[in-house]
Amino acid sequence: MKNQITSEERKELIEEIKNKYNKYKEKVSNKRVKEIKDEFIDLFKVCESLYKIVLKKYLLDNNKYKNDKEMILNYNQITASLKMCQYSIDEELIKKIFSSVGKYAKKGSKSAKVLRNEVEHSLSTSSIDEIIERKDELFKYMRDFIRYLKK
Repeated sequence: MKNQITSEERKELIEEIKNKYNKYKEKVSNKRVKEIKDEFIDLFKVCESLYKIVLKKYLLDNNKYKNDKEMILNYNQITASLKMCQYSIDEELIKKIFSSVGKYAKKGSKSAKVLRNEVEHSLSTSSIDEIIERKDELFKYMRDFIRYLKK
């Protein structure tokens, strides 16, 4: 294992960081783009937080609850917990929001979770573009899910 990178590797590393940062800052410098991105992230957080109330009940009833911080979004657990809590499941809606495999991980049909992760963890400008392009569709899925949980 290397103890240190070379000065040339460090220059390349810094250049990559600067490029990533600048590309992201340029994308969100457009006020409308930033507003849509932020609204999307907030709406996903609402879906995630409200669903975690269901998940906690499911985990408690199955003696698997440890603490709130360890509750993660696992697609199979989402469908099982919703069924246990007597929600009639629209699996396609759940996939469009929470799946991270198959077509839901591909450009043009990424789930809300995949897009959120790519924006939040990778500063993905292409995912911001997809959010903008699919805004009405994605926001509808998440708002429908919130309504679904409140019934």
